[in-house]
Amino acid sequence: MSTNNTKRWSTAVHEAAHAIVGTALGMEVVSTCVTGPREGMTLTANEARLTAAVKMALAGMAAEKMMNTGLSEAELLEGAGMDLVFACAMCTPEQMSVAARQVSAMLRDMADALENGACELHAHGCLSGDQVREMMNHWAER
Repeated sequence: MSTNNTKRWSTAVHEAAHAIVGTALGMEVVSTCVTGPREGMTLTANEARLTAAVKMALAGMAAEKMMNTGLSEAELLEGAGMDLVFACAMCTPEQMSVAARQVSAMLRDMADALENGACELHAHGCLSGDQVREMMNHWAER
């Protein structure tokens, strides 16, 4: 069984991915927070952009797998449960498969921004949408 610090780190990676992919897709991220060892939330102002919202939902678990956060598959599914329910309700399995591949490619391209965002979120518990956008702007300037 994983420690609470490992779970908190994995949750920070998960929520940072929601915020980073959402911001990259043009969604207005209001804030992202780690609220418990396997609990967090990322809030946006324009959830009407369905395709971007589905990709953003899928980003958390994809990032946790990519960053090899140390959690078992069951623990990853526990943290991503509501994200997967949302994504499944909003699109067909084929659309979800395409979106998942696109998200994985985005995360690989932005791996350093993801790690930086996860470190900040792990350390501070919450980041404002402005902080996420500032981080993304800094990443884009590289």
